Amino acid sequence: MAGAAEAAVRIVELLAPVYADVYQLSTTNAVGVPVSLHRTADDCLQLAFVRPNICKTVTCVNVASGCHCDFLRFLRSLLVLIERQIIEVDAMYVVASRSTDLLPVATLQLHVRVHQEAKLGTSLKDFDFVLCHLQATMLSIVLDNQKAKKEAINSALEDARNNSSCHVIGCRLHPWNNAKPMMQPKQKLHLPDVFHSLTSQMQVGQMEIRDDFTYLARMTHSKKQIFMTDLPANVLQNILCLMNARDLSSLCGVCSLFQHMAYEVVPGLNLVLYEHQRRGLKWMLRRETPSLTSIPQPHPFILSSESESESAVAIDLIQNRVITHPHVTASDACGGMFCDEPGLGKTITMLALILRTKGQTTDNTPVNTSDPGRDMTRSALRSCGSRGRCVNVEDVVSSGASLLVVPDPLVEHWKY
Repeated sequence: MAGAAEAAVRIVELLAPVYADVYQLSTTNAVGVPVSLHRTADDCLQLAFVRPNICKTVTCVNVASGCHCDFLRFLRSLLVLIERQIIEVDAMYVVASRSTDLLPVATLQLHVRVHQEAKLGTSLKDFDFVLCHLQATMLSIVLDNQKAKKEAINSALEDARNNSSCHVIGCRLHPWNNAKPMMQPKQKLHLPDVFHSLTSQMQVGQMEIRDDFTYLARMTHSKKQIFMTDLPANVLQNILCLMNARDLSSLCGVCSLFQHMAYEVVPGLNLVLYEHQRRGLKWMLRRETPSLTSIPQPHPFILSSESESESAVAIDLIQNRVITHPHVTASDACGGMFCDEPGLGKTITMLALILRTKGQTTDNTPVNTSDPGRDMTRSALRSCGSRGRCVNVEDVVSSGASLLVVPDPLVEHWKY
């Protein structure tokens, strides 16, 4: 039931101004300060803090620079949904100190769930600006490297402040000032900048290869034990380069160290991949991991309650309507779509993926054909059953082949 409770709540985090009189209390409390959203008699919005008893007029984080964003519009629409008993929101005001040379950052953490008294059939099309932020992210990658985590957090905060009109952390749907790039003169293509942008956008976690402090303490111990992972990193890398794809796959199951070191090894590839190509290969290998399908996740398009009842209310985030739907989760699927600009080496990256998985077969992932969310999905898609384009999941078998779908000009390029 705890998993159902977690899946029934969506968390939206917005940048907020740092209030000096609330800052000290929020930094001593790890979970932040409870806050609620109120409407004043003159139709202004206020943030009411429980402890201390302080009210603040809602302003965006860039109010000092004359920002004209959609932050106030977001909270106003959110308050209307609360007043109409469509959703319930628990809000926390959190101030975090990033480092000694960076200013503290304040955020509003909104825990949103469906109101039990939401009226069935209510149209929410006027609130798409809020509801689009409630769609669960199923492709997020958990970073293992602490440095990468900090860099990703700082980058997301800066994007929310400077590049997003809603100031929602992680939102890419509402870029700031869409008309501005059109007014600027077109700049010449600078290939190193393109490579850098690719590697920064494709965030795939990289663990620390070895903790030097722990390694040194163990090596100087009187009863030290030597393990294979104590070999120099370049020696381990050379060993991995001598293995074929099947051996690499088996070694990756031994420990996470070999798994992360083997990501960039491609048996049979007689060239060195660029950094963005290595990250692309690593992302695709991760997308083909069978364990992706075993972890239940919140349904991306249905905000359901904790109840398993058929009459439980939920919000359809695609049609923007209150519906009846039991609690539902979703599972990720293996595979993905690798999209890149022309000329940056998609073909080489895909060939590297084929070489990296050569000789391996797919796993028969159990398919739940009675998923309560499938009926809704089918109703929104064009029927293909009558055209003979459907295959029963029970008839799908494992295969060691790689299917390539390419345009005719690319086939000509591959001919010798």
